[in-house]
Amino acid sequence: MKSDETTPATLNPEDAQPESRRQLRILMDALPVLIAYVDGEARYRFTNRAHREWYGYEPGEITGKTMQEVLGHVAYSIVGTHVRAVLSGQQARFEADVPHPRRGLRHICATYVPDILDSGQARGFFSLDTDITDIRHAESMQRRRLEEVARGARLSAAGPGVPRGLRSPQPWLYRARHSHAGHERNGVAAGAGSETRSDPHRHAHRSR
Repeated sequence: MKSDETTPATLNPEDAQPESRRQLRILMDALPVLIAYVDGEARYRFTNRAHREWYGYEPGEITGKTMQEVLGHVAYSIVGTHVRAVLSGQQARFEADVPHPRRGLRHICATYVPDILDSGQARGFFSLDTDITDIRHAESMQRRRLEEVARGARLSAAGPGVPRGLRSPQPWLYRARHSHAGHERNGVAAGAGSETRSDPHRHAHRSR
């Protein structure tokens, strides 16, 4: 049986019987997340079905390959910091935009859990990755829709007579100023009309 077709003993240290490994394989292949066991040299020793299918490998093909070989140089340069951290004994959880060899740029959520020996040294780690690109895209679209609704509400509140450049979230300030200026103009016009109406009297007085 190919080494990639059985789970590593570290997944079940107390019971490494073939039947237990077979059951673990069925369970892990059924999970919709990318699961892998990577050794201290950053080489894959185990991957589940979702992981192999996502990267396009047949059972057994990925075993022994380094993460850099499978992920690609650019993608590994992004996750490499977390790989070094987990191999030093620290659990790592992160999200990142990672280029996929065939799928393009993907947004992943990953958790690396160290496999610690009794001596305290990490001999490898478990990797659990989820492609959340569609979720982040939907969230981004929702944010843009909310921003457009809020922008439309502000413009509507500003009123149709307000110049676009003067529209703001405080439309009442513009309207107050606009109303005050209108009163001043009406006052000036009224004064001018009053003076105009008094002109005939002044002319009559001068004629006498």
